[in-house]
This record gives sequence, C-alpha cells and structure tokens, in this order.
Amino acid sequence: MSFGYRPGVPVISDVALTLRPGTVTALVGPSGSGKSTLAALLARFHDIDHGAIRVDGHDIRSLSADELYRRVGFVLQDTQLVHGTVRDNIALAVPDASLEQVQAAARDAQIHDRVLRLPDGYDTVLGASTALSGGNANGSPSPARSWPTRRCSSSTRPPPSPTPNRNTWCSKRLTD
Repeated sequence: MSFGYRPGVPVISDVALTLRPGTVTALVGPSGSGKSTLAALLARFHDIDHGAIRVDGHDIRSLSADELYRRVGFVLQDTQLVHGTVRDNIALAVPDASLEQVQAAARDAQIHDRVLRLPDGYDTVLGASTALSGGNANGSPSPARSWPTRRCSSSTRPPPSPTPNRNTWCSKRLTD
C-alpha cells in the first residue's frame, strides 16, 4: 500500500502489515514517521494511492463507515468530541449501549472517576471546544470509543501500563 497527500509525493510506500483480530496494536515511532497517517488511512480519513487496506478480507473502500467501525476500533492522538453528553461521546461506536456498558467502558479507559466529578456526570453536555483531559493524554472519552468487541484496535499513543482489571478484560476479550 502506498499513500501521499499530494500526487507524486509519497509519504508512505510499499507498506504491508497484518494485524490479528481481537488484538490491540500500538503504532510507536518517532515524530513524523507516519503513525498518525497509517491510523488515518485505516480509519479511511484518506484513501490510499496504490494497493488496498483489507479488514476481514474486504477492501475498506467497499465498506460503509458503520461496517468499518464495527470491525476496527480507534484511539487517535487528537480527540474530537461531538456536541452531546459524555455518555453520547463514549457510546459513539455502540449508540444503544446501556449506562452500565458506558460506565464499564469509561472504567476501562480510566476516566470514570473524572466523569463522576463533572457537574452532571455522564449527562454533562460536551462540545467541540470542551476539554476533559486538562493535558492528560488519557483524560478524554475517546479511549472508550474502542468498544470491547471482536475487532482490531489501533492507537497512536504508547500502550498504558498494565493493571489487573485491564489484563483481565484483555484476556477475556481475546478468548470470548
């Protein structure tokens, strides 16, 4: 697969990568090495110039956004919040999620306690300019958008330190 932001100027050339289903993959490397670009290509924010990106054997260009995001979860470096509640933002991948499921995802993302300190908790309304993190990379609702399903997850941040809860969840996720 190859990609360039401008025609004839490739920024990624001849990349081949296979990710196993049910695993979490962190893209790690120096600034400018293409981590965010690869994640953006997988999320289909841009289309590639040559080759194909396949998920479950399907070229992602043939999948609707809903089909793609049911199969692949993303935690990107720059978080974008939608206008809505904290609950809405966390449940973007699973809009009909129960409050208990949303809270479980928030606990896994280590933001549950911070959400509870907000004026209206999970019903606090957020907007595009709202910042929950206060400079903390793990403080926004986006990590929970990588909903616990059988799919591949991709992150442009270093993996978090292991915790007993996270290890149990990851082990369960891989064996369900």
